[in-house]
Amino acid sequence: MEYMKQGSVFTLIDQLNEEKIKKYVRNLISAVEHCHKIANIIHKDINVNNLLINEHGVAKLCDFGISEVFEEDNDLLPSKGPSTYTPPEKKYNQQYRGKPADIYLIGLTLFHMVYKRPLFADFGNLTKNDYLNINIPEKYDTGEFVNPNLLSLIKSLLSFNPEERPTINKLKRDPWLTNDMKDPFPDIIKEALFYSLELTRMQIQSLQEMNKLKNTDKNKNDNTKENIDDEDEEEDEENEEEDEEEEEEEESIEENEIKK
Repeated sequence: MEYMKQGSVFTLIDQLNEEKIKKYVRNLISAVEHCHKIANIIHKDINVNNLLINEHGVAKLCDFGISEVFEEDNDLLPSKGPSTYTPPEKKYNQQYRGKPADIYLIGLTLFHMVYKRPLFADFGNLTKNDYLNINIPEKYDTGEFVNPNLLSLIKSLLSFNPEERPTINKLKRDPWLTNDMKDPFPDIIKEALFYSLELTRMQIQSLQEMNKLKNTDKNKNDNTKENIDDEDEEEDEENEEEDEEEEEEEESIEENEIKK
């Protein structure tokens, strides 16, 4: 595994200027593009701690511990499961789409890098209003105005509605990220892995196997539940038959007594 000499973005947060932030976020977007389009992976845990900087100053996404592998283009995920940073749709729906959720996490990461603090202190106690009424300051603490294009990007990434968030393709044309398209993104297949992704083929296979096990366990649980339901139905039927037999016996006894 590559040695990430400079540590995480979190440890460097106070040293980040706008150009460094732009470079690292571009690296991050390339990593997420590779995850979504090539590896079929939803990361689910994008944050400043999981963005590591190597000796060449390249940011690489790490820690795929709670990531999910999806098949074809079906990125629907169950809302249950571990998650440190929670997009609103995961909190309020039984299922949610993984790709826009990762985009939201990119927004949270960018906010943290720009303002040197997390947007939300405690995800466990967030309300719907907290998500809808987020405060994105137009000025830094120094009083200097935030670049309008950067401000617009942060707002779009943190849209409450997943459908209103930019896609990876749209991000690759964003005026702030590309300096008005003067600095285009690298080719995803040829360069994205080098620039921004700390994920081996073996790790991808491991994730796929983990997800297969999850699906197998889910099917087992579903089958067990069905078997239990079937057994309960059979037991209910047997009890009904016994009750009917008892009623018939009682009626027969009553008839005999009347005859007597």
